[in-house]
Amino acid sequence: MEKLTVNAALALKSSVEGRKRELIAFRDKNSIKETYFGTENKVNEPQFDPKVVDAKISELTIFLFKLDTEVKRVNAITQIDMTADIESLLASIA
Repeated sequence: MEKLTVNAALALKSSVEGRKRELIAFRDKNSIKETYFGTENKVNEPQFDPKVVDAKISELTIFLFKLDTEVKRVNAITQIDMTADIESLLASIA
């Protein structure tokens, strides 16, 4: 697996989420070609194998889960140096 910064991982997550939304919309709207013969005869033909698209959507979902878990794990152990006095920032005005 490639090593990424947290920032790069979050950017990748956003891109993958967008791709997943596109695939779901593609599956839902364009999976069937409708051909009409006359006024009542309609034939539905699959334009691609929906199992392949569903497998890709599942792959992206699993990737997003693993990425989110790893980012949260890294955030849980990462410490930052604070230069401000938090207590005085949150103290009352009066």
